[in-house]
Amino acid sequence: FWDTMTITSWQPPANVEVLHTGWLVRGTGYMRVIKVDEQSSIFVWGEEVEIPLGLMGKIGFLIVKPLFMSGIRYSLRRFARACEAL
Repeated sequence: FWDTMTITSWQPPANVEVLHTGWLVRGTGYMRVIKVDEQSSIFVWGEEVEIPLGLMGKIGFLIVKPLFMSGIRYSLRRFARACEAL
């Protein structure tokens, strides 16, 4: 699916907040990079999304949640590897 969003706050180089504007994903999110030391940082990602279709959407999400979370973990592992390669 296509996850459209608008950046609502941008504080380079470490903070961004977004508003999800698509049909499937709506809500807010943020990403932060927190410096630990000269060699490492912590990436924090948070979302507060609204599930569409009311009760049917909530029940449907319970069914697809394991697959959805697996996809998120896969994406974050790839992102971590890309960051470590820099």
